[in-house]
Amino acid sequence: MYKKLLIASAATLLASSAFAQSSVTLYGLIDTAVQYQTRAGTTAYTDGEKLAINQGQFNGSRWGMRGSEDLGSGLKAVFKLESGFTPDDGKSGQGGLLFGRQAYVGLSSNAGTVTLGRQYTPTFNFAGDFDPIGISNEGETSAYLNYAAFRENNSINYEANFSGLGIQAMYGMGEVAGSNRTGTLMGARLGYSIAGFGIGAVYQQNNNNGTAVLGSTAADVKNIGVGASYAIGPVKLFANWLNTKNVAGISGNKSNFYTLGANYLVTPQVNLIAAGYYDKTSISNLNGSRYTVMGSAQYLLSKRTTVYASVDFTKEKNNYDSTVPGSLANSPAALGNYAGTRTNLMLGLRHAF
Repeated sequence: MYKKLLIASAATLLASSAFAQSSVTLYGLIDTAVQYQTRAGTTAYTDGEKLAINQGQFNGSRWGMRGSEDLGSGLKAVFKLESGFTPDDGKSGQGGLLFGRQAYVGLSSNAGTVTLGRQYTPTFNFAGDFDPIGISNEGETSAYLNYAAFRENNSINYEANFSGLGIQAMYGMGEVAGSNRTGTLMGARLGYSIAGFGIGAVYQQNNNNGTAVLGSTAADVKNIGVGASYAIGPVKLFANWLNTKNVAGISGNKSNFYTLGANYLVTPQVNLIAAGYYDKTSISNLNGSRYTVMGSAQYLLSKRTTVYASVDFTKEKNNYDSTVPGSLANSPAALGNYAGTRTNLMLGLRHAF
């Protein structure tokens, strides 16, 4: 009898272990570069040159943990904790937050994944899908990300993919006592891909959370965008448009940001990238513009290690510094909105683990 009970207990333990299998992965990425920049001052494009070790062109350096637990019947518990840092000086990124890049927990099934915490917004994921660089780590080529919240605290997010149809919906809670609107975010993203062709659209709105414009109160900031990509053999083409409006009682305060580019996989080890960015801004009767062109060559030393060289050239003119819509992530001054030109040269090394 004792032996039968022992065998039954062992079988129960084995069944429980198989039912609740879990896994945790430690991962990370470091992207660092030697950068030469003309007119490198933070207050004007007329300041002097600079040579520095900086974050790389392509990816924000990070380390993190992600994991899942099988709960049975196709249901899983999932989590991710991701911390950003600047490899040139070892400081924490995202304002010193411990897990400033991502921090969430949720449930996943065949019907999709629901997560709670600090997460990437629909606009950020849209830009990543239809920008030839992905999401650049270098300010001149990623300035448009200042027009939208691309990480949201206190958010609930739903994502799913059904035979190539991708869906994302997010609601960020402002957590302001006495107001269920102030500081909230609502956004949705749709995408579809088939046989090398991809298309997508995004809408996102932050309520009473934008930078004041010309002394106005905090504004609603609205983003809408469409994008497409197409792979033809070793070449992949990208295009997107992102419109931003800062609704603060100021007529016409908006931006139309356009992206075009291509990736060319010359060999399995060599990848070439070319991209162009154009921003047309306006407020009342003023208009401004900014454009950036960039090119890069990457060489894969292994599946995890890449060396690259890149160059980009930016020109701003007219009243760009006065017409940029107030942003959620940064004030207009943080975009480097100066009349003039700037050139960046970077030689970088990226390693994933």
